[in-house]
Amino acid sequence: MEATVPRAARLPVVALLVANTISLLGTQFTAIAVPWFVLQTTGSAARTGITGFVSLLPLIIAGLLGGALVDRIGFKRSSVLSDLASGLMVAAIPLLHHTVGLAFWQLLVLVFLRELCNSPGRNARQGLLPDLIALSGLGR
Repeated sequence: MEATVPRAARLPVVALLVANTISLLGTQFTAIAVPWFVLQTTGSAARTGITGFVSLLPLIIAGLLGGALVDRIGFKRSSVLSDLASGLMVAAIPLLHHTVGLAFWQLLVLVFLRELCNSPGRNARQGLLPDLIALSGLGR
């Protein structure tokens, strides 16, 4: 006979999956919107490609150094701080563009920092999952 898991015990796992889904959707929309923004504002396909390239560079750096940072400050804190920092970088793009102006190099810095912040948080959320599954009893 299989025991059912109480709904309250599943709540942390469901909350993590919902948070992860929201974060991934935001990341994917940004991955489309920022190069499109560059193409619309500059008209340059080369600058659009450079922007895409700059968004991939931090994956290497964050992959090498992000794990140690996540271990040091914790999975949950890393996840939240990462999403907040990433969101601030994305929000800065239209804010700067519509207020004081945004030079292309500044946009590249924001794109680089956004991905540098985003990658450890994604890994931290994955690291939370096994403990939450065990805590909820879903892994029995």
